[in-house]
Amino acid sequence: MKEIVFAGGSHYGPGGYRSLFPYFDKIYLIKDNPQNILKEKRRNDEIIDSFDSVDCKYVFLCGYADFITKQQLEKKTYINIHGALLPKYRGMHPTFYAIMNGEEELGITFHLVNEYMDAGDIISQFSFSYIGQSIQSINDKIDHLVYKHAGTVLHDYSLGRIEAKPQDNDSATFGAKRNLDDCYLDFYMENQMMERFFKALTHPYPHPMLQIKGKRYEIEDHLIVEKRYFGPVGRVVNIDHKGVWIKIKDGYLIIKKVKAWGEKEGINLCDLVKIGYRFVLGGGYELESLDDNLYNYLKNNMETLPKRIQKFVALYYPDARIRKIALKYNHVIMGEGSYSNPGVVASAASAAPVIIGKNVSIAPNVCFITQSEPNNSHILKNNKYVSKYLIKKNSIVVEDDAWIGANVTILPGIHIGKGAIVGAGAVVITDVEEFSVYAGIPAKKIRTIK
Repeated sequence: MKEIVFAGGSHYGPGGYRSLFPYFDKIYLIKDNPQNILKEKRRNDEIIDSFDSVDCKYVFLCGYADFITKQQLEKKTYINIHGALLPKYRGMHPTFYAIMNGEEELGITFHLVNEYMDAGDIISQFSFSYIGQSIQSINDKIDHLVYKHAGTVLHDYSLGRIEAKPQDNDSATFGAKRNLDDCYLDFYMENQMMERFFKALTHPYPHPMLQIKGKRYEIEDHLIVEKRYFGPVGRVVNIDHKGVWIKIKDGYLIIKKVKAWGEKEGINLCDLVKIGYRFVLGGGYELESLDDNLYNYLKNNMETLPKRIQKFVALYYPDARIRKIALKYNHVIMGEGSYSNPGVVASAASAAPVIIGKNVSIAPNVCFITQSEPNNSHILKNNKYVSKYLIKKNSIVVEDDAWIGANVTILPGIHIGKGAIVGAGAVVITDVEEFSVYAGIPAKKIRTIK
């Protein structure tokens, strides 16, 4: 019975899976396969947790993004399909780099996996001519090649009919993972390179981009006019019926339509810029958009930041929205409409969080303490009075619409009721009743406000 493990991804993953059907009686599908692959599972195929879940010699990686460890390589033979003619363009986005380097042939490579990136022995390669096709057409061609050949190649190799051959490492070139920032247009490109850039970035990928007043715009059409002269590169030098003329290194880039990133409808570039407008050279950030870019980065990557950075952001970052996100990772959970001012400190833990309701106002330098102990002092830790009355770990709860004044300290286990007010500088050691005003050291009830 012929068996194989399959892990897919990318646009050619489903075709790679289907290509195995005539040659393998049973295919083990890693559970991390995309849904568009798992939904095609045959009755006899099986979903497994990991590569090591079954005793099967061969694993086929078809668009699988993760690296295979040395320990995994010792147990099984891993065969990968790469979207380029190795040894050129190892790594991510090989089609983009192949087009940018003027390759006249594109293709795919079946190769063994070793401990290095796309560097294993080559089993088989299939190529096709590149004559300026769109990225979608190239992807369709690669999908066809994978579907047509994957099953045959894997089957023949497993039977010893194909001998893998080492790559010429001296001829290797490498790409790297690209993101939206890499789509910004560099006005100092040679005209030929710029034309390739436009060809390499077409649907389904983002188009080449401009940044205008801090916002990303995809370029919907373009015309490159060669005119070699010294001029203000990256600036709008003319606007007419043809479009907006931008000076580039060796001439002009003329653009009529752009589309805001994420939007469906295009707009006229001439409605956004005037003659003399200065684009950011090389796609860098405009100073006026730096705050927006930093906000988006912190919003989307807070979880990955080191703990001490999260604490620093929670304390001092000027945007309350970001402080709220950072406090969440320091075990302070805030409801809708609740925000803190700078300087809020939370000595909290996952087992003893600070839970804050909706529309709570928290002034600067408030200190929430849900756990207290004398740290490294074993003498105090072993003291009966200290261990019984002073070492504490308990959640703090602040209900909706409360108002905590500046420099307030709130001790473990405190419950602050709905609509309560705690005056500046207070030390709260007992629960605070709802719709009441508390102040002082220790905080005491002054009056009710309901």
